[in-house]
Amino acid sequence: MRLSVVKKLFYQNSSAKISAFVIALILWFALINKREFETSKMYDVEFIVPIQTAIADLSVSRIKVTVVSNRVLLKKLNSNHEPSVIFLDASHLSLGQHRIRIDKSNIELPIGIKVISIIPSVVEFQIKENP
Repeated sequence: MRLSVVKKLFYQNSSAKISAFVIALILWFALINKREFETSKMYDVEFIVPIQTAIADLSVSRIKVTVVSNRVLLKKLNSNHEPSVIFLDASHLSLGQHRIRIDKSNIELPIGIKVISIIPSVVEFQIKENP
């Protein structure tokens, strides 16, 4: 008698139970992927400068960018072994001392990754004539 109760429990409405289990698994994986993770990455700073000029007295050569996204996108970002570089356009600037603010538009990131912070957010430098 006990065995028949157990059989009823598992085999009665088995298609509905299997469907509910599959839906629960799909929701579980969807919620796991929604969770956001945070990571930081270092970027080298490089300049686009006018011809016959050079950058001098650079305040920083590397910038720390903190981003947040789901685990899959962050894994893809961190697995990229190419050097990470932020290019700053100084081609329109004259000779002398300058400051450029770095914001999200200076950083190339895949869609779905959000920038949390950029440290430092300002780069100071001088443009001199190249001898």
